[in-house]
Parts: sequence; C-alpha cells; structure tokens
Amino acid sequence: MNSSRKSVVFDASALLAWVRVEPGSLAVRSAIEASRRGQSELLLSLVTFGELLYKLERTVGLAAQFRFRATLGSLGIRHVQVTQELVVRAARWKVDGHLAYADAFVAATADLEGAEILTADPDFRKVEKRLPVRFIR
Repeated sequence: MNSSRKSVVFDASALLAWVRVEPGSLAVRSAIEASRRGQSELLLSLVTFGELLYKLERTVGLAAQFRFRATLGSLGIRHVQVTQELVVRAARWKVDGHLAYADAFVAATADLEGAEILTADPDFRKVEKRLPVRFIR
C-alpha cells in the first residue's frame, strides 16, 4: 500500500447497503470514488466475500449474485487472502472483541492492513476503541 493512501476494509453490511441502495449507501459510493481517484485502497476479506455471496443468493437469487460479482470485479477491490496469520488474528478478535466469526475477519483484516472498517453493523462498536471504524448509518 502507498503510505499516502488510506486503506478501507468493507464489512458485508456496507456493501449490502450499497447494493440495495439503503441508508448509508452514499458513504460506500464515496469510498469507491475516493479509491478511483487514488486516494484510498479498498479491501475485502475473502471470508466477507463469501458472506456477501451467500446473503445475496439467499435474498435475491443466484442471478443477482452473479451480477454483483461482475460489478464488484470492476471496483478495484483487493481481496485479502485467508492466511494462517489472518486466521490467528481473527480468532483473537473473535475472543477479545466478542464479534461474529465473519466480523472477526473484518477486524483482523483491518488490524493486519492498518485499515479503517466501513460498516453498518453496530457490533463493531465493540472494537472501535482499538480499530478505526466508520459507521455508514
């Protein structure tokens, strides 16, 4: 990562709000536009990617999930691989942060990458004193 750019890691709730044009979707759009201007790097844990795919397929169907994947690919989001180091950090965040398992990977990704979490999930209030968190609503 370029040190003059900040990194933003998406929680599933933020991208779902953007896809569904829910309250907070403008904050997600702003993050995407900042990335396109080279001001930030967008990150997505592969665990979060999986969470997004199953939630979309379950709620709006497989065809919509495929469209989302195509759109997501055009946004320049870097998928953060699930490494042993990330898993160990996620386990710590799960225990210490009292987060859901997928959310622990968001926290671990933010921790590992020095990134801000972009979310609509109030559960991240549990970690906002230790990690930068921006709530979209």
